[in-house]
Amino acid sequence: MLTRYIKLYCHMFKLNIRSKLEYKADFIIGVCTNLPLQIVEFLFIWVIFQNISSLNGWSFYEMSLIYGIMITCKGLTDMFFDNVYEVCKGYVRQGTFDIMLIQPINIIFNILAKDFYLAPIGGVILGIILIAVSISNLVIVFGILELLLLILFILFGTLIFGGLLLLATVSALWFVESLDFVWSVYVVHQFGLYPLGVYNTFVKVLITCIFPYAFASYFPATYLLGKEDGNMAFLSPVIAIIIWFMAIKAWKFALKRYKSTGS
Repeated sequence: MLTRYIKLYCHMFKLNIRSKLEYKADFIIGVCTNLPLQIVEFLFIWVIFQNISSLNGWSFYEMSLIYGIMITCKGLTDMFFDNVYEVCKGYVRQGTFDIMLIQPINIIFNILAKDFYLAPIGGVILGIILIAVSISNLVIVFGILELLLLILFILFGTLIFGGLLLLATVSALWFVESLDFVWSVYVVHQFGLYPLGVYNTFVKVLITCIFPYAFASYFPATYLLGKEDGNMAFLSPVIAIIIWFMAIKAWKFALKRYKSTGS
């Protein structure tokens, strides 16, 4: 069964890439429109550090490391998981979701594999550049082991992003206007761009326990920098597994009670 789904995903992935690259101008425009917001966000951090030497004990390059890890995870999420938004935007109301339900493949797999977005690759590249520049300007030990751990942290960070999106999207099976709720869950990741120390208790609990985006950026950065709480980064796989377990259970529960659009 697993082998079948891997082969099917690879096949659908190739088809999606091929169809996207047929319109090269759209791809270039998509990449160009995806980058400005992230660049502006980073420039905001840069402007802050033109007036201060550190933020809650964090230097500019330490902050840019957090930012680089976060937008790399975000970019990969937008590439591989962005199609879940379509469940809220129109799949349910237009009846597309009902058609997907009768197809002989798992519905969650069907949603995730149905489309793939290339435009966010610009954000991924920017994130990798920021990570590389940050590490090169920091006095830290960074060898093969650290590189492998960083890749794993980014992988599980992406799964945390994707799992939270999938969990939030269950609301589309109950509420007609669920997109705002799903988007609200997603934008909470903005708090993960800064060290936990700058926030009050509520925000700390929000991004570590409720929507644990801190495990996608902050804790991996603290581990690489040898800071306090750095070992919390190794909980990222556990957090990702818990979120995906909850998301799959929630989808199964919702599907049993789904009554279609009636159209």
